[in-house]
Amino acid sequence: MSSTALRNPDMFPAKCCFQEIPTKALVEVMSPRNRKRYILRWEENNIPPIERLYCPRARCSRWIPPKSTETRLGYRVCPHCRAKVCSKCGDLFHLGWSCSKDSEIKAMLQLAKDNNWQRCSNCLYLVEKVDGCNHIVCRCGHRFWYVHVVHAPGKKLTLIGK
Repeated sequence: MSSTALRNPDMFPAKCCFQEIPTKALVEVMSPRNRKRYILRWEENNIPPIERLYCPRARCSRWIPPKSTETRLGYRVCPHCRAKVCSKCGDLFHLGWSCSKDSEIKAMLQLAKDNNWQRCSNCLYLVEKVDGCNHIVCRCGHRFWYVHVVHAPGKKLTLIGK
């Protein structure tokens, strides 16, 4: 159960019969290595996704905990591969260059708007409904109804399907 939760972020935290197993009880029976990994995953899971920072290096891509030292120059050092990561945009540190993240975020939000994607009101994760019912369970666990917006000339009609 705990090993599945460590391998698959969508299965975290570990559950039994749809009930979360208390972290304190679970880590007591884990190996020291898995205990450390589980606690780190728990810390990551308790930070809103929009506030998390991940290493931009493709071979690493790991989460950088907030307790990683942030320098006055505005970067954090990845504890896994030692890469310097810009705290503002999440790219490799770029002293003297402007962050490209702002324009990328604007482009992504425009794409989401054009395709009628929605955001989870809890974690702000973008959700695209492909099929199934309109009741959505986000990866953060928040539940909401997917709202379809239909645009007509001169009118805006919002439909909620069930």
